[in-house]
Amino acid sequence: MLIDTCTALDSGLRIFAAIGIRTAFDRASEFLGVNPAKRLDEKLDELLAQGKIGTNEREMLDALTDAGSAAAHRSWRPSAHQLEIMLASIEGFICRTFILGYQAERLREAVPPKPPRQKKLMMPKPPPEPAAA
Repeated sequence: MLIDTCTALDSGLRIFAAIGIRTAFDRASEFLGVNPAKRLDEKLDELLAQGKIGTNEREMLDALTDAGSAAAHRSWRPSAHQLEIMLASIEGFICRTFILGYQAERLREAVPPKPPRQKKLMMPKPPPEPAAA
């Protein structure tokens, strides 16, 4: 999906590239278990509720999907800079969610466990000094 989107981008087909970026999000959300019949905003809400994305990323992805929808349904033609933002956003989401998430799990498995802590010996507190007369 992203290869075709990058081909459209390299060919100057900015509307198609924007649509492809939105579609890449749509497919990624499906791989994360989100019902494909849901609207894009519902998909974002579900990913947020599942903890797959945070509030800031939800807002960023909402802007991305809105831009892709505008290209698809209103013939909006994003600038090269706007497409760079969209592409960086979807690449970051995919990398963090699929690639880094998997690699972090492998890293966790490779790290040896912490040794058990030794209990500290507690010294009894000395009795309080008698009050001066």
